[in-house]
Order: sequence, then C-alpha cells, then structure tokens
Amino acid sequence: MSKASTDIQRVPLIARIRALAEEVIEDDSYFVVDLVIRGFERSRAIEIFIDGDHGINVDVLAGISRRLGFIIDSEDVVAGKYTLTVSSPGNKYAFQLPRQYGKHVGKKLDLRINASDMEKETETVQGTLTSVSDKSVVLKGLNEELREIKFENITEAKVVLPW
Repeated sequence: MSKASTDIQRVPLIARIRALAEEVIEDDSYFVVDLVIRGFERSRAIEIFIDGDHGINVDVLAGISRRLGFIIDSEDVVAGKYTLTVSSPGNKYAFQLPRQYGKHVGKKLDLRINASDMEKETETVQGTLTSVSDKSVVLKGLNEELREIKFENITEAKVVLPW
C-alpha cells in the first residue's frame, strides 16, 4: 500500500466526504452548511446540507447528489451500504455559518444570544435583519431600535416563519 493511500485512510470519514462535497460544488455561491453521518460501519446514513448565497433549488441539489454519490462509489469512500441525502437546511434548521445571514436581510429572525445579564446564560432577541457585516448583524426591533449583535455572541439563529 502506498503512503498516499494510507494517508487518505487516516482522514476521518466526515472530513473526507465534506472535502469531496466541496469539490463537487461547482458554483462559488453554494456551500456546505453541515454534514451528519449516522449508523454503523457497514450501514450509514449520510446527510449533507447545502445552501446558497441566493438560495438553492432542487435541480442543483440533485446534480450535487449524483456527482457526489458517483465519487463516493467509484473511490470506495464508504465501506458497505450507505444512503446519501443532499438537501438545503430549510427554515427550521438553525444557521450554522455567518454566510447564511445575507440572503435573509429584510426577514424576521429569532436569535438566542449570550445574555448581558449575569443571572441568565442566554436571552432571545427578535427583529428584522437590516444588515450583515463580516463580524455582526443588525436587527431592527419592534420599537424600531437598531441593535448590532456580533456573530461570536449568537448561539442560535432561525428565520421566524410568517404563520
């Protein structure tokens, strides 16, 4: 066995599949949000969540799934049976990356942030996302007050659905 093939085997499966998924994504406006592997060595369920700076559609997800599945099979990345699911995170899935905020400007968000009050660990803030920078977001609250919140202080963020 060559040194290159033993080095590849040492890379954890989740890191290897993430790297393959990132290679398969041809358009820079799409990105891997999260990857989950469940199950046992001979029977795995692989879920990859992909998002886009301007959203993502089913055709793009299907193409990524086909190409990634082909590579996983042809390179024998996963031993035994596996199922591969490639989907968008959807509105119920909390944001994982700062890059996900940009397409939601103008929408109402529900943020859980580190509390400024020492009595609590976190507090919930709700408002309309007005802007996003490299380090923070700005929300407009019900009283029209703007509040800047740094990404490092956000523990969870979700879009508030209108119903």
